[in-house]
Amino acid sequence: MIRNIRRVSCHLLAIFIIGCLLYSPAVTAYAGELPASHPSCVTCKGTLSPLGRWCDNKNGTVTDMTNGLIWLKDAAWGDSYLFYEIYKFRTDAVDRAAQVKNGNPASLTDGSQEGDWGLPTISQLASLAVGTEAIYNSNGYSLNMYFFSGVHMAQYWSSTTYSADANKAQTYFFNTQFGTSYDDKTNAHYVWPVRTAK
Repeated sequence: MIRNIRRVSCHLLAIFIIGCLLYSPAVTAYAGELPASHPSCVTCKGTLSPLGRWCDNKNGTVTDMTNGLIWLKDAAWGDSYLFYEIYKFRTDAVDRAAQVKNGNPASLTDGSQEGDWGLPTISQLASLAVGTEAIYNSNGYSLNMYFFSGVHMAQYWSSTTYSADANKAQTYFFNTQFGTSYDDKTNAHYVWPVRTAK
């Protein structure tokens, strides 16, 4: 009996995954940084970019269909903050990213709650600038394209602490230097919040 239940469960899971692959306009294997054992089907209910990587969800967010990450459409909303604010009555970069929720910013209507959003890891942040329809042009300049707006040609904080020095965090340059770097957590850089699909 138990063996039959397990067999049926496996068949149902296989049917779900196959159905997802057949009927989704764009599919990713994994959402966010989930392990490879956790498949997730991501569909676009908004507008796809020409080559299908980006989905404008029409709610203030853009989904990267290659990894399931959901980015705030307005890359300027997060503004520039210290990574770590020693005076805790002031907002820092981590706080700023965590403040995102439905209605904050006003253009965000995705139903998210406070705590759903955060700073991206360095690998998540760097993923924006690689692969098909990466957000840069042949001269190495980032562009406000594929539905995004407010992308600064500057450094953005990641949530990843620099391995050689806990007082520093990794950043990503969206300018002519394109690439990962690091800086003291007491310095200010831009914040671009991200979340994964629920």
